[in-house]
Amino acid sequence: PLGIGGALRRLISKALAKANSGKVGALLAPYQLAVGISDGATAIAVMAQAHFHAGAVEGEDGRDRLSRDIKNAYGTINHRCIWRGLQKYAPHLIRWLIICYGDGTELLHSQYGRVGRLLTGLLQGGPMSTIFFGVGFQDTLIEIDARTKANHQGTAGGATAKTQAYADDVDNSGDGMRMLESFEAENVIIKNNTGMDVNPSKSHLLIAKRASVDRAVLAKARQLGITVSHEGVSLLGSRVLGVPVGTEAYIESFVAAKVRSEFAKNTQALKYFKPWDRWALT
Repeated sequence: PLGIGGALRRLISKALAKANSGKVGALLAPYQLAVGISDGATAIAVMAQAHFHAGAVEGEDGRDRLSRDIKNAYGTINHRCIWRGLQKYAPHLIRWLIICYGDGTELLHSQYGRVGRLLTGLLQGGPMSTIFFGVGFQDTLIEIDARTKANHQGTAGGATAKTQAYADDVDNSGDGMRMLESFEAENVIIKNNTGMDVNPSKSHLLIAKRASVDRAVLAKARQLGITVSHEGVSLLGSRVLGVPVGTEAYIESFVAAKVRSEFAKNTQALKYFKPWDRWALT
């Protein structure tokens, strides 16, 4: 049957991913935490909350967080940067990249037939996709991290300024204004190196300061189309990889809304609670 080839390729991909995730992940950390890192997403969320607490509660400078949203990252990453990444971090996997993606994807026109091939993108959810994506994005993350550290050199937040990612979710830590000033230039680096585009309207800046935010920061973020959470907002916080990060009020409100939403979808879940507990949950 025609499906046997695809099933066999997926089986081999799973075996390769299991055998290589830990080794490749160790080479990509601490910039990329989605490959072979146990609870990498949890680690980033915990670090984000610790940064927020240090700035908003303890009053340390340079603890803001800028989260970038990349449009259709897995679907648009260029195979060229993956090839270069594999040469550097996992050359033994180049052959498998060629087998899976070497021919590209045919572009077909309803009237003219085959018009070309597309040499970008990875199969979303494929067993090897995160490894391929991670090695392809790695040198770009290192470059942006170096820029972030250089931009904060000699400042109060210089020691903690950094860039990390969980797959295509990229976070910068540092001073809000300094990160905003570098935002567009770093987006160009991402585009030139990988072919991927950053979506400013879905990117977010979380200001972790006890003092009122500088109006210049808000103006710059508005100019770039970036959403900002800052002191003075009733519920100060944002989501990092789907996890609420911010004040206790924000986290409690987020979790309560999530619980109500889930119970609204599945009313049968309430049967495990006593009547007064059901009232409290809904």
